[in-house]
Amino acid sequence: MLKLTGLAISFGFSIIIGPLISLAIAPLVGHLLDTLPHKQVALLGNFGMLISVLLFWGYSLIAFSPHSIFWTVIIFNILTTAASRFSGLAYISSVQNLVSKNQCQRLNAIMGLSSSISGIISAPIAGWLFSEVSFKFIILLRLLTVISTLTLTLMIDFTRYDSQPHQIMTRTGSFKAAYQYLQQQPRLLKVTVSVCLLNFTSVLFEIGTPFVILQRLHLTSRVSGLIQGCSSVGIVLGGIVISIVTIKRPFSFTIRLYQVYALLSLSVGFLLNSRLLPILAVLATFNLLAGSISAMADAPIFTTIQKNVPPEIVGHLMTLLFTLVQVLQPAGVFLYSGLLDHYQYPLIFLINGLVLMSIVFRFFGVHRNYT
Repeated sequence: MLKLTGLAISFGFSIIIGPLISLAIAPLVGHLLDTLPHKQVALLGNFGMLISVLLFWGYSLIAFSPHSIFWTVIIFNILTTAASRFSGLAYISSVQNLVSKNQCQRLNAIMGLSSSISGIISAPIAGWLFSEVSFKFIILLRLLTVISTLTLTLMIDFTRYDSQPHQIMTRTGSFKAAYQYLQQQPRLLKVTVSVCLLNFTSVLFEIGTPFVILQRLHLTSRVSGLIQGCSSVGIVLGGIVISIVTIKRPFSFTIRLYQVYALLSLSVGFLLNSRLLPILAVLATFNLLAGSISAMADAPIFTTIQKNVPPEIVGHLMTLLFTLVQVLQPAGVFLYSGLLDHYQYPLIFLINGLVLMSIVFRFFGVHRNYT
């Protein structure tokens, strides 16, 4: 889409779908997670994914048309994104019951690591399949993977380490209770706000990297994919590290990583303006390091939440956090895509780095001690 239109906003639509769907279904997901066994919610997401793929497969067999494929794919992405939110949040909310407490961080890291590895290998495999086999066969392959996921979910014991097996609660959680709990946890609240800001500013790199490579450097989509793939490689490396080590002070550790990310963003702005290093090298290095930071920052915080949050609000709190940290992304898409389409990109990256660094260091300070 970006290659055809030349506009950054065209690529940004793929980033907008996830946060908007998360916001729309957040009340339902939070309610179900705190009133039903998490396995049932995960299976609901799996079945939703299965139905979505079956509908798309049926459409491809009966009424496939190149003129309507664009909107069909958008609808399919909406349905699958919604289904994945149900199953994904159910898994994350159940980590403390799937494994022992001292293994929670490792499982969180492995979940992120496996997702990144699949992201790395799926793109080249999909590219090869698309050129070698029919599109309908690719959909059938997707259907088989969904069935495999559903089968594995049925086999998992979601209450293995639960001392009080989940029952339908007479006093269910709510977003109000989750928000009140968040207000009582100043460290968690600050981390949540900082992640919102980081996600907002990171949109520049998600849109800006392919935009600069394709529209300013006039290179190929293959080069763009390789540079963006560095982020997945970084997530794998960071996931390996965080699955091995145990973080004793998760908030302090995560905040330091956010500060490093802010410095990296500022460095990218200076390097792009000074042209001291090749642009591709700067973007590739940033994507690699940013991916590592993302992988290492998430698992310790998730583990802390899973161990300490009251069970009656864990679903609502997880849903609230995931919704909050994504809610600014659509605004970032419209802001940065508009700026990239009308102004010089090196200046945009520099200003973005300066703003992010001033916010993060002003928000957390330099010498404060977070345990």
